Amino acid sequence: MALLKTTKILDNTVISAAINEIKAVDLLSICNENYAMVTSMEVFHEACGGNRHRVTKECQIEIRDKAKDQKFTQIISYLCDRYPYLHEGELSAFTLALLDYACSGESYFFVTDDRTMRRRIDEIIASPQITNVCQMQIQSFNHTGTIGLIRRLYQKRCLSNEEIDEIIANLRESTFYITEELLKELKRC
Repeated sequence: MALLKTTKILDNTVISAAINEIKAVDLLSICNENYAMVTSMEVFHEACGGNRHRVTKECQIEIRDKAKDQKFTQIISYLCDRYPYLHEGELSAFTLALLDYACSGESYFFVTDDRTMRRRIDEIIASPQITNVCQMQIQSFNHTGTIGLIRRLYQKRCLSNEEIDEIIANLRESTFYITEELLKELKRC
């Protein structure tokens, strides 16, 4: 029997950090060896930023276009109106995770570094509009960020102590916003 991989639904923040900021390791390839990776078409376009070939070549991520999915568009419309300060990329990746994974009980993690998005998840999944469209109450929603993803890869022995140190050095020198507290948490892996 084949081992079922947990799916990671990625937001652009993670893709961007992996491609542009973390040079010590090929984070997306390591993830691809250990997880199924998925993102929305909106995140894909956001990640491309004029560099479509590099993103499609390096990411090895399944891209789902849910533009014709009625539940997806209904939830996106509600979320864009209710949370205008959140980007469509985050909202589309979240909605993809919600409908295709959380509602079906499949093993998943939504990966985003957008703090505002992560803080709103419990409120969003508890809203009557979401419950109505999903036709069920979502009890919990699995999510993490880039640092949590890296920590998990380390715990699975996919990254060494030396690679963690190099990743920390990359992040310190990068444009990726990260607190010293998170870097210390990563160091304590």
